[in-house]
Amino acid sequence: MAEQIPYGVATSLINKIASAAFREIGSIYGVMDDLDKLKDTLESIRVVLSDAELRQNQDTTVLHWVKRFKQVLHDVDDLLDDVFIKDLRRKANGGSKKMSKVRRFLSISHNPIVFRAKLAHKIEKIRKDFNDVAEDIYV
Repeated sequence: MAEQIPYGVATSLINKIASAAFREIGSIYGVMDDLDKLKDTLESIRVVLSDAELRQNQDTTVLHWVKRFKQVLHDVDDLLDDVFIKDLRRKANGGSKKMSKVRRFLSISHNPIVFRAKLAHKIEKIRKDFNDVAEDIYV
């Protein structure tokens, strides 16, 4: 039986990144360029996945690629969920007087610079994972 093609997942993730909410989040954390690059990568992957749907019954290698793409797509979904949750927490804690702005900034768990660096690193790792799978397709 053919492996389910994650074309719809890729489309959903592209739409999520392009949404107004994620555009705002990307601007706030300074990762809009990284998110745009990830979206471009997802759009390229979606093209490969549409072709893979036609070829997967004829080639077990294609099935392997699809499974690898699917795993990376799940990683993207997890990352976007984490970013959305972090932003919800930021909004919820924005009115909180429990921690001063200076203390919040210096706190590693609340520091937007640290979060931006971690986020950019995770996005770059995911893009590298996509590229690794894509390179294997054309070898």
